[in-house]
Amino acid sequence: NHYIDLTSDQFELYNIPLKYEPNEEVPREYCGKNADTLKNQVQEKIDGLKKELEDLTNNLKKVEQKIKEEKEQASQETSENKE
Repeated sequence: NHYIDLTSDQFELYNIPLKYEPNEEVPREYCGKNADTLKNQVQEKIDGLKKELEDLTNNLKKVEQKIKEEKEQASQETSENKE
């Protein structure tokens, strides 16, 4: 349970001076308690679901159009066969 800071390793690799301060440990009991963070996470989830719904709706419209075209084609073929 620790962080690996690859950026600091890269700085060391190229001998670039870096003032490094370790991450602050935050007890798990506080995770997700910040109202703004929670609000942002919920909004991101809502936006993702809206996009999925939009994509599904567009796909459904395409399928409905394809079915309509196939029915029209079948109807035309039936009419031609009767003549």
